[in-house]
Amino acid sequence: MQDSSVEVVLNRHSVVDVPEIARVLRPGGLFISQHVGERNLAAVVSPFGGQKFDGDQHPEIVRDSFLSNGFKVERFEEYGVDYEFLDLEPLFFQIKAIGAYLPVELKFGNIAEALPRVVTGTATPVGRYRSNEHRWLTVARAG
Repeated sequence: MQDSSVEVVLNRHSVVDVPEIARVLRPGGLFISQHVGERNLAAVVSPFGGQKFDGDQHPEIVRDSFLSNGFKVERFEEYGVDYEFLDLEPLFFQIKAIGAYLPVELKFGNIAEALPRVVTGTATPVGRYRSNEHRWLTVARAG
């Protein structure tokens, strides 16, 4: 893309390259992003040792990078929602889908050891499995 060629950059769960965003945004252009928060799926990931973040992609570091690159951060908010898996199959699918964000490699032994703690830690009285989504909203305007 050419320098100063776009008015809006949207990002959802992807790597944020602030210098590249600064290059392509027009003055006054907007960057809008949803980042996964460090407490995302807390009950599911804690038996595996939590969730890992690439250091420079943590939402607060991304925000600071925008500020140091001349952006005005108009909104920087965290939010979350609880949700339920209706049975074990989608819970297992979720664990498989987030494997790259766990500090341990998903091997049979690791899963077999952690799974009882996941199920026990998320089970509801009606046989569902409760967890959460944790997100950060960032809206930054180019200088």
